[in-house]
Amino acid sequence: MLDRTDALEQIKPWLERLHVVVVGPGLGRDPKILNTASELIKLCLEADKPLVIDADGLFILNENIELVCGKRNVILTPNAIEFERLFGKDMPAARRKMCMLGDGVLVLEKGARDKIHIPHTNEIYAMPAGGSGRRCGGQGDLLSGSLATFFFWSLQSNQPNPAYLSACVSSYFVKQLNYAAFQKFGRSLVASDMLNEISSVFKTELERTDNE
Repeated sequence: MLDRTDALEQIKPWLERLHVVVVGPGLGRDPKILNTASELIKLCLEADKPLVIDADGLFILNENIELVCGKRNVILTPNAIEFERLFGKDMPAARRKMCMLGDGVLVLEKGARDKIHIPHTNEIYAMPAGGSGRRCGGQGDLLSGSLATFFFWSLQSNQPNPAYLSACVSSYFVKQLNYAAFQKFGRSLVASDMLNEISSVFKTELERTDNE
């Protein structure tokens, strides 16, 4: 419904029922839809709705990073190219630009080793390597979706540093999904194969047993 003239009015009633909003995957670059998505981001921020912004949602921020500066509970998930578009190639300049985001925005930079950037302190944490050599299309969507879930759980349980915690867990979780699927399908694996591994990987890696 993002191409409707009354898109925001159609979406508003749903927002209070959503715990975290993911903006970006499958969005496309149509100017009208991007404008609607930009207004939707503003609406979520005004309502203090936690946000994960990925893919073409990051394209919106290329020319308007101020949209999320100083906001709370926002996670950006750029890959290496998207990171350069947002912050530039020069790392000292990139850190200065990231610092403008404030202490309520976290950047999870995707790669062979994901990096978690804490903008207001210029801290960078490199996650362990993992997964396989086969990164498939749609893997970033699985990351943003699982990140939103872990983000809500972290906020709901009043964990310290919920954005950082959820970024760490989702990075590890998706790489474990990739590894598990690769063991079965090798170079032919696609994102839906990773999707089918969610239950077993979550149970093995993240769920407590009765004895724990």
